[in-house]
Amino acid sequence: MKTYVGNCANLFRQNGECVLPELFSDVSDFVVQLENARKMSRLSFLRHVEMPLELRRITHPKRSDFLSIKNGKIYILQDTYENIEYVFA
Repeated sequence: MKTYVGNCANLFRQNGECVLPELFSDVSDFVVQLENARKMSRLSFLRHVEMPLELRRITHPKRSDFLSIKNGKIYILQDTYENIEYVFA
């Protein structure tokens, strides 16, 4: 199971470097990975991640996209209402 490690706002330093370089080298790498992400169903996504209670409210399929990148090593919950990506690794 993958756990929540951060979102698109707190995973990157001001200079664009990722605070967890094993996930992304920088914000440009993150964007490229998002562009190449594989969409998946909500149910499949939830089988692979430990969803924190505070994020469960945004897991409605009409509000969010459920993505997998790097061959399932990283999962992303994309809140399409607030334009925030939540990363699970």
